Amino acid sequence: MAIYFYARVSAFDQNLDRQLVAASERKIPTENVFTEKLSGKDTKRPELHRLMAIVKSGDDVIVESISRFARNTKDLLGLVEKLNAKEFNLCQVFSEN
Repeated sequence: MAIYFYARVSAFDQNLDRQLVAASERKIPTENVFTEKLSGKDTKRPELHRLMAIVKSGDDVIVESISRFARNTKDLLGLVEKLNAKEFNLCQVFSEN
């Protein structure tokens, strides 16, 4: 079982640090952390697609918040469907406190 972390900000000039600190605090290896600086409305998120291609049954995918993973409910449902098909653990979402 592997643990992966997906971090995203909406614009190139925004900062990923808070999300990366969260990954580091959970001792997730840097090679298992996928980051992007793209709007969530863009469905062509290469790192998200790369992550979805390598996870397998029993793996965990962690995101800081659902808004970093999916732009809206439709996007989230599509991702959940793909996660369920691969039989890995959806997301462990933790608060932004």
